[in-house]
Amino acid sequence: MPESTSIRDSIIAVQSGSAAVRLREARRFLDQFEPGAEVLLLGASRGSVDDLARAIANEKGATFGLHRLSFTQLAARLAALELAARDRAPTTALGHEAVATRAAFEARSKEALEYFLPVSQTPGFPKALARTLLDLRLAAVGTHDLHRLPRSGGDLAALLDRVENLLSEAGASDRAALFEIATVALGSSVIGWPPMPLLLLDVPFQSEIEAQFLWTLVQQSPHVMITVPMGDVSAVTQLDKR
Repeated sequence: MPESTSIRDSIIAVQSGSAAVRLREARRFLDQFEPGAEVLLLGASRGSVDDLARAIANEKGATFGLHRLSFTQLAARLAALELAARDRAPTTALGHEAVATRAAFEARSKEALEYFLPVSQTPGFPKALARTLLDLRLAAVGTHDLHRLPRSGGDLAALLDRVENLLSEAGASDRAALFEIATVALGSSVIGWPPMPLLLLDVPFQSEIEAQFLWTLVQQSPHVMITVPMGDVSAVTQLDKR
């Protein structure tokens, strides 16, 4: 049996270790709306919500009104206009790694590294650094927070500052900036997504900034179901906060 929790009257969260059970509950949620009603289906991937909509269409013969996107696709769509206005574009993981490589080189050349100096020229350092700095940005951790940390804090603060400057100079935005801009766009009468019922199908609440985006979307939706795989600690933690 799934574990169902009512966060408020219009928001239901369903936790289950069975994908079949979560999909069944999602179908029940969608079946309560009139044919043709607009509903946003948001998944961890586009394929997951496409499969659900396809199954509904196969059973009913046809369907329409179901908007299907991954949560990253929705964020990118909402942020596109503001990014263009700032002459910026989303960067890829490879692009972010290239920026981290440049930041590490500059910091090493200017003797700004201490803790990471012995490993800063190893082959795996740029990739690990790019991932670490992105995780910090997604967690809304700034350079002032890092300076208070012992050992690696000073180096991380210096590298994070350099990466942010290099991204700005290149007209690029990382994933954290994308979701920050998309969250603001949700409140815009021009750009924002129109209020409609919302299904979050196993969408991961992996970081603070991504969670802020998802909760902002949830708050403006009249009816919401959130399905959560059993064991998804980050999602369960976010639900407990509510």
